[in-house]
Amino acid sequence: MSLERGKQQETWNEACLGLNLLRRLIVRAPEVLSSQMRETVDATLTQIGNLRSSVSRLAILMMGDLFAELTRPMEKYIDKVIATLQKKVGAEASSFIREDVTRVLGVILYTANPIKSLGALLSSAESKNKDVRTIAVQFMCEAVGRIGDRVLDIRDADRLLKMMAQFVQDSAPEVRQHARRVLFLLVQLDNFDAIVAKTLTGTALRDMQAAAESLRKRGLDQTVRSGAAVGASTTRGRSSATRGAKTKSSAAVGGGSAAVKEIQEAFKQKDFRVRDEAIDQLVALAESKPALFLGDAVNAFFDFAPLLTDVNSKVNLHSIEALGRLVPALGSALEPVLPELMPALAHNFASKNGSIQSAANEAMATCCSCIEPASLIPALGTTMKKGNPVVQEALLPFVALAAEASAADAKACRQLSKHLVRTLVRASEDQRLAAQLGLVWQALYSALGQDLISHAAMTDKVRAMIN
Repeated sequence: MSLERGKQQETWNEACLGLNLLRRLIVRAPEVLSSQMRETVDATLTQIGNLRSSVSRLAILMMGDLFAELTRPMEKYIDKVIATLQKKVGAEASSFIREDVTRVLGVILYTANPIKSLGALLSSAESKNKDVRTIAVQFMCEAVGRIGDRVLDIRDADRLLKMMAQFVQDSAPEVRQHARRVLFLLVQLDNFDAIVAKTLTGTALRDMQAAAESLRKRGLDQTVRSGAAVGASTTRGRSSATRGAKTKSSAAVGGGSAAVKEIQEAFKQKDFRVRDEAIDQLVALAESKPALFLGDAVNAFFDFAPLLTDVNSKVNLHSIEALGRLVPALGSALEPVLPELMPALAHNFASKNGSIQSAANEAMATCCSCIEPASLIPALGTTMKKGNPVVQEALLPFVALAAEASAADAKACRQLSKHLVRTLVRASEDQRLAAQLGLVWQALYSALGQDLISHAAMTDKVRAMIN
């Protein structure tokens, strides 16, 4: 059932349901997928190319789950997977999609065979798109580092040297920087000069020898070292840079609970630029010190929540995008503040600003995939109850996602029965909402079974919709 929903999609919310089911299956019972690897991989790759970014993002993250849990069986698909991820980078303008691809490539590089990974990256690097080339050569450096001294003895050594000779002269400075990082590792090998002389000719040989000589004399300059630090951070699954972060942000990250108080005060300032910068500070702190938010520091989100409906559209959009990064970093640690965050986020479903509305959908999908259903459902119930019809209609696919994810969780099922059933029965009285509720009721029935049919709030009309 999960495979069918993940592969044969007619609506984006059904695709999200299928992918979430598969992600949970991978973590809880990966052996079930061992006999259906090809179908699972093909279905996921198809959804990575989905034009709906909510679906695409879930599929990208699921590919990371597959490599983390089923590394050896997945290695045979590594060429196809990396090519698809790189193609998405080349076609996608959204920064959060590119960050997700970078995280997943990091998972692949640190779990799969580095020689196979390097071969796939070399193939994908032959692109006219500078972003594709940049990410490819960035992770080539990680692969070369993992392979070690035998890197020039592998089958793809000739391709690697020829590509580095090309990339050290690339028109994009980011590509040149990462190519120099790769070359810096290679020039330290005893057989480097001999193999280069044997492999390259003409201008390519002269350019490579000149670059190698420069690295031997001066080493990596500061700019390239900074790039290396960024690459190392992203391969651990965490973005190292936040949008527009200033020096003050770095100081805030180092300050722990004191920094949280400064951020809270900044959220209350009248100057929108101060509020906007404080968002970056919060993201940087959450990603670098997530354990800090298991305590009182999570209260900072009570001051963050109003920014999700800020009168300044720049702050409004920035805070929503930031929430999409904060939720994966903190997960269910946000449970105490979800009753504040969810209604504020859902308010943006009714926005006339297309960018804000789209970002809100992305952030809500991230919440559904990263927060335990038992923690999320009470806040969804409150949001559904208080929202206007536009918000309620937009929220229904996410309610269905939460219900599907609750099927094997007794606590989450109790929360469904307590916080959502009665509200949804009332919503079914609205003709426009009633037409959209069929999928939600089916998801609830799959989780609650006969307990849903016998629920005290149920009506004959709703029972007929389920049957």
